[in-house]
Amino acid sequence: MTAQETQVSQVKQAVKDVAEKLAKVEKPAAPAAKADESKKEVEALSKTVKDNQKKTDDKLSAQEKGIKEMTEKIGKLEKADTGKSGLSGDASKLTALTKAIDTIQENSKSLETMVKKMKTEVPTQKDLEKMKSEILSKAGGGKGLDPNHPDIGPLMDSLIMTNDRPYVDCTTLTPMTGNGLIKFERFTAMNKLPWDDANDQFIIQEPGVYAVHISGILQDAVLSVKIASNMLEREVCAVGSRDGVIGVQAPAFVFRSGIFQIEDDDNVCETVFIEIHADNDDSFVDKNVSLTLFKIAESNGSE
Repeated sequence: MTAQETQVSQVKQAVKDVAEKLAKVEKPAAPAAKADESKKEVEALSKTVKDNQKKTDDKLSAQEKGIKEMTEKIGKLEKADTGKSGLSGDASKLTALTKAIDTIQENSKSLETMVKKMKTEVPTQKDLEKMKSEILSKAGGGKGLDPNHPDIGPLMDSLIMTNDRPYVDCTTLTPMTGNGLIKFERFTAMNKLPWDDANDQFIIQEPGVYAVHISGILQDAVLSVKIASNMLEREVCAVGSRDGVIGVQAPAFVFRSGIFQIEDDDNVCETVFIEIHADNDDSFVDKNVSLTLFKIAESNGSE
């Protein structure tokens, strides 16, 4: 039982006691002395009832005020908790952002260190020019290179050859059958590898090491890349769709690469050509046979 219920019970009991005493006073044939005494008692009880009622009302008011204040405090606390939760979320976001900024700063420092290291290890264009000047000065005894010096001619020729190497990229436009040589009809790029249309072959004008790539769609056929001179003929690589060769008898896309070397001999003229072997009834070579041939290095003077 709460304090408020206890006080209410006490008030009820006091009212009950007053009612019983009033009932006794109201009985007839009571002497006058008793009537005065009873009257005083009634007045005293009434005063007691009023005092008790006032105290009870005051206590009830105080309790209601206390409950109201407590409710307001609880509301404020709940709002404060909500604000703290929001602040906690904001604090988490701020922490994550701070970590991201720290990571970016660390990466920036690493990048700056790498750039400084590269600047230290890799020479700049200015450094290269300075080195070039020093080398030229030393090679010419402090006077620079003499373009008319007999040793300069071969050096310049070698540089020109390196920067202007032979190459060709070409393809066919029509299907072919039977035996013979591939006739290329479309040339995408060509330099220092002229095409002999009469003999269906390329003429190699410079010695060196060459790379060749050939591809096409074949059925029961073989393509053979060969080089020849007035002294000999040899096969560089072969590709096809016959048994014993790369591929199958059904139409298939085939591809092959090879490398060969041409010696420096003014008395020998080297040529490159592609033989076709498609002599069966179902044999054919589809259009778009592609050939890429280019020089990759200088010859070392040996096979």
